[in-house]
Amino acid sequence: MTTYRAGVIGAGFIAARGHIPAYQRLPNVRLEAICDVDGQRAANVAAQFGIPRVFTDYRAMLQEANLNLVSVCGPNVLHAPMTIESLEAGCHVICEKPMAVTPAQAEAMVAAAERTGHALTVGLHLRYEPHTVALKALAEAGVLGHVYYARATMWRRSGIPGYGSWFTNRDLAGAGTVMDIGVHALDLALHILGFPQPLAVSAITGAYFGPRREGLGWWGSDICEGPARCDVEDNAVAFIRLADGAALTLEVSWASYARPEERYQFLGTAGGADIAPEM
Repeated sequence: MTTYRAGVIGAGFIAARGHIPAYQRLPNVRLEAICDVDGQRAANVAAQFGIPRVFTDYRAMLQEANLNLVSVCGPNVLHAPMTIESLEAGCHVICEKPMAVTPAQAEAMVAAAERTGHALTVGLHLRYEPHTVALKALAEAGVLGHVYYARATMWRRSGIPGYGSWFTNRDLAGAGTVMDIGVHALDLALHILGFPQPLAVSAITGAYFGPRREGLGWWGSDICEGPARCDVEDNAVAFIRLADGAALTLEVSWASYARPEERYQFLGTAGGADIAPEM
């Protein structure tokens, strides 16, 4: 069994969650290094979880820590360069979602993985939840028939993350709720549907709460005091027409005057499914 010597780029990801990373629960993975531009935060996380080496420069970590697995958890705009450099340094990569902020960046990441022969995966963990695995098996077995309509909803009441941090900075995040939780909701729905080709998308986004410092949530570190940069959307709704004749509605929000909800509905010609895991 291969032993993976792992390093994490982005201590804020672990600090915000406040629990032992999943890597440390695997018998063949040793979390050897952590990197963050905030050296004190990286040191605090390292002390909390017993990580032996701390870096403030991910390139130095790649050169010095003798890793063969890297988890990329930095700001979205850095996913592509961090991933590509990690692959070229001889490491397999687990990249946080969203994979990248442009299609060209995502394609370059895949090309780097193919060129180096190293594995690249994206942290779309909802695919592997028990309810998703069960529903995917039913859909593939034809139990639902042809799924002609799907609806994916991830709705928070107060959940704007990292206010004033890179989460709410368009230059670093690429977008707001769409790039954050919308990626999860859209991927789960398309995964169940078998990824049919989209034909047309009609969507609307808005920033209704973040610019007024309302709807701030528990997730994310670096919650800034007072007015701070928040130039990303906190609400998005899309209607997607698919090549197999189906339609998909996507509803995602960081903040709203509504009950928090995560729900996925699939209506087929032979059956339907409605899953609503706890948020």
